[in-house]
Order: sequence, then C-alpha cells, then structure tokens
Amino acid sequence: MDANLKSKLMGIDGVTEAMVEKLEQESLTTPQRIKRRTPPELATIMGCPVPVAEDVLDAASEMVVPAPTAAPSASPLGSGGTVKIELVDPRDLSGLSDADVAARFGEQSERRNPHLRGEFKRRTGGMVVVDASGQYMAGLNAGLMERVAARGSYGSETFALGNESGFVIPLTRFLEGMSVLRSPFSRVELNEDGTDPTMAGVTYPVGDESVMVKLGWIAAYGKGFDFADPDTVGELIDMVTGKEAASRKVRALLDSYQHAVTMNDRQKLAAAEALIMRANVPANDGQGGHTAGQPSGDERLTRLTGKLPAEFDMIIFKLRINPAYLSGTTSPRATRATEVIRYLEQQGRLAELDRLLG
Repeated sequence: MDANLKSKLMGIDGVTEAMVEKLEQESLTTPQRIKRRTPPELATIMGCPVPVAEDVLDAASEMVVPAPTAAPSASPLGSGGTVKIELVDPRDLSGLSDADVAARFGEQSERRNPHLRGEFKRRTGGMVVVDASGQYMAGLNAGLMERVAARGSYGSETFALGNESGFVIPLTRFLEGMSVLRSPFSRVELNEDGTDPTMAGVTYPVGDESVMVKLGWIAAYGKGFDFADPDTVGELIDMVTGKEAASRKVRALLDSYQHAVTMNDRQKLAAAEALIMRANVPANDGQGGHTAGQPSGDERLTRLTGKLPAEFDMIIFKLRINPAYLSGTTSPRATRATEVIRYLEQQGRLAELDRLLG
C-alpha cells in the first residue's frame, strides 16, 4: 500500500494500524481494489463498525482517478455557431443546495450513496439533527449546514431554527446499525474480524445485521442441529449468506423468520436479536456472578427487548432518558435496549430499570 493511501486511511476516525494491515493481508492495497468492496465486506475484513468502513470506502473513492474523457467538443450548427458539450461528474454533489442535500439524505435509500453521505458529513461537520424520537429532521439539518458553513463546527447538543428544535448527535451513531458482538450458537464474544474464538474456522458476517439476526433465529428456534460442531455452524452461516444451498430444515426456519418479520412478532424476534447482542452490563458481586436477586446482563436485555413498543417507550419515559441518546425508533429493539442498559450502567441506575422490569 502506498504511503498516500495509508496516510489517508489512518486519518479516518476509528481506523487503526492493525485494520490497515488487515486490508494489506487481503491485497486491498489500492483505492480501486478497496472501492470494489461493500461496507459490510470491509467491516468484516477490518474488524470495524460499518460506518467506519463506509468512511474508508469514501476515502478510497475520492482517490480513484477518473478515466480520461474526451475533451469538450464542438459541433457545427449550420453556419451559426457551435454547441459545447460539458461532462459532469455524478459524484460531485458540491453544486447542490443545502436544502437539496438535506432532503435527499432524508430518503433511506439515498443514505446508501457514499458520495451523498460524504457530502452530508462535510457540510454538517459529521453531525445530524434528530427529533426526540430519533427521527431525521430535514429542515433543521439544512439549517445546520448553513451554520457550519458560516461559523465552523457545531458543538451544542441541541439545534433550533424558527419554531423547530432538535437534538444533535454524531452522524456515525445515526447511521450505525446493530452492534453484533456475540455468536448466537456458542454465546461467546466474537473477535473483531468476526471469528469465533471457540470454533476454529468459523467466521461470522458481523457487518451484515440481517444475516446475524437470521442466525440468531436459527439458534433460538432450530431443533436437531449440533450447534457445538464448527462444521455445522459453518454450513449454517454459508446457507444463510447464500454461499451454499439451504437445506429443507433451514429454508423452513428462514420462512418462519420472514413470517415473524411480516407479522411484527416482537417477542420472538427479540429472542433472536438478544442472542447476538452483548449486554455489556456485568452486574456482578465481585466474584464472577451477578448479585442474588438481581437479573444478569443477559436477563435484563432479554426482558427489555421483549417489551411491546408502548411498554418500551414508557420505560424510557419513566427512566427520564432523552431519546436522542438512543438509536432511532426504526433500529432493532435489541440495539435500543442495549443502549438503555449501557446508559443506566454509566449512571449507576440499573436498579431503577430492574424495578420497572419486575
């Protein structure tokens, strides 16, 4: 990898030298090669969150030199003159107004566009304005862009314009999906690259939230599988990712998962999501276990994730947690539940949550 590319990657927040070395090990040593990968693939290779991988992809894309194009040509228009043909780079969004960028970013599908994401990040200083429920606010984000352009980075936790106001949170947190950290089968914490430390040769697609939840579903409701066998687990991962044809039993499980998604069966889906999340709440008595009478971190996560939407929102309200500190309401319930638990742990308030959970 040449020095310029390495320097640019090392300048990205969240990128470490070890991550760059992993790219080199996979022969991803040029911007062109990196650019061919998707964010989830890069996240798996580097062992980093998907938003960081997206920044890496943006940086590589910026360094790719466009192929030479024909010089603007002129064609005769009778005897009256010429018409000039100008070639426009579709990646260059600098000509869009702040309102246009903010409006386009409000569309879920548009957020997948790395060029739009990079332009939004540049104009807002890497922040985003959301309402109390975590929903994107296009008008206020356009206003934030104007404020950043005029006066530089914005450091306040709130932003107001006219009669509207919202909460300012990091763009990476807004974009980040579920933080997948645990094997649904062995229940151990996965390594950064998705490998299971207890199962040789087993690597999980930690950058693909959908696949991980499906694996959690199989772990929760699948019968007759040897989940302790690395070969069995490896085959299940290949079936769910499409690398191998799914067996009849796996197809049936995936169909039942899709039915639960369609019917919004939160209780069953929560059980699957909880298996791949790490509560990261070691409520222990100093000797490795949790205090008698108190739920463990896993138990808290399972109970909270299993709540109905209205019950979950009421718990947040009773605990006086500002919704802006949590992922948006469209994020998986397990993600938001984990964030609630971590927030309360930092404030020493887990007992309040335990009382509400019963």
